[in-house]
Amino acid sequence: MANKIEYFDERVIAMQERKEAKQLDLALGRLPKGIKRGDVANSIPADRAAISRWSKGQRRMNHDVMKPIAKFLRDTFFTYSASRADYGTLSFKDDKRLKPDLFASIVDQQQQEHERIEKQQIAYQSMIKSDQYRTSKDERIIDNYLNEYAEEMSSELTNFFIECDYTGRDAMDIFNKVNEEIGG
Repeated sequence: MANKIEYFDERVIAMQERKEAKQLDLALGRLPKGIKRGDVANSIPADRAAISRWSKGQRRMNHDVMKPIAKFLRDTFFTYSASRADYGTLSFKDDKRLKPDLFASIVDQQQQEHERIEKQQIAYQSMIKSDQYRTSKDERIIDNYLNEYAEEMSSELTNFFIECDYTGRDAMDIFNKVNEEIGG
């Protein structure tokens, strides 16, 4: 019986840590005046209890559910989180030690960039070596650098979304415009 309880606890924790659930909960907290959770539920269609379970991470949303919710809410954070879950793109940086505001995101992004630049030249020296001459230390240096780079990109992305939100811009509209211009 203890194994079933442990398994259940792990499942509950995993479900509660879903980024899309967190972003849905945040988006529902930012609903415009006059829009209620019931309106979101009716747009899918689903019931309010389902919306509640999804936003708490108690049930997983599939793509067929996320897409109409994202379209109805027009919340860029949720929309991006929904695509992140589908396509495995980088997530937002979620550091509980930092304030969730524009200044903290700028400072964090600059710190991440500084740390990546410090490691870059050393990693490049390891990267340019032929495979047969790379040591396990070289491989660790490369992995560490690439992880640092991905973390910086996550900080950049978080900062971009926060700046768009702060200035009242729609990040997805900007993404669409840039994708049209560069052919993506």
